[in-house]
Amino acid sequence: MVFEQLSLELLKREFSKDSISLTGASYWDRFSEFDIYAKSSSGIYILGECKYKGRAVTKLELSRLKEKATISNLTVDKYALFSKSGFTNELKKDSSVLLYNLDSFKRLI
Repeated sequence: MVFEQLSLELLKREFSKDSISLTGASYWDRFSEFDIYAKSSSGIYILGECKYKGRAVTKLELSRLKEKATISNLTVDKYALFSKSGFTNELKKDSSVLLYNLDSFKRLI
């Protein structure tokens, strides 16, 4: 829960650099649960997943997130992944996804 809250705060701070405000929280419906679902003042929807595990996040986890978003009929312009243990190389190559590891959280200090 704390990791999810800090992840949302980090995302808000990242968007405020471009003078864009961001509002969001966790979201759930009868189909799925999402750690972060946010909307920027410019109308960009961001869906985020937070993983506080001892292994790197993979492309498969991003695919599952996209599938859940489709099932829940959510509007998503950007995906954001937050990971305690980093990301696989395959996922790092995907420039359409915002990736945040533990080092990213230093920006909150």
